[in-house]
Amino acid sequence: MTDPVDNLHCRTRVLRGKWVLFTLKARRELAGLQFGLDEQDACDVLAGLSAEDFATRLRSRATKEWAYVFKPQLAGMVLYVKLVLLSADEIRTIRDQFNLTQTDLARLLRLGANTVSRWESGRNVQTAAMDILLRMIRDLPGSIEYLRDHAG
Repeated sequence: MTDPVDNLHCRTRVLRGKWVLFTLKARRELAGLQFGLDEQDACDVLAGLSAEDFATRLRSRATKEWAYVFKPQLAGMVLYVKLVLLSADEIRTIRDQFNLTQTDLARLLRLGANTVSRWESGRNVQTAAMDILLRMIRDLPGSIEYLRDHAG
């Protein structure tokens, strides 16, 4: 199910009906594998991932990041597509960086009160969309202020 967001991103619903976003970098990497794909073709391959392509979920010992591994086939070859999510410690560091309680962060992200606690304890893993939002908070100055003004 291809649903181009704009010229920079493409996305698909793969995991539990949640949107997974693929960046221009991911498309370029796939397009560079000598299959004769351009970036839109690569988006179509990524957007065509399904639950049947899901292989496993791995956790890095070093970074504690979760990686979701998919194994779609392209031209008879199995590709490995990996999505890496922030670790529990990285989420806690982002929250601490902005002096937010778990409840404060949950409110800004319009989440249930215990969701951030579950992420930070490793009981649950954030969706790819929430992971991108957390990275934006970490990396883009003014993100917290924007969320405070618009989270209602």
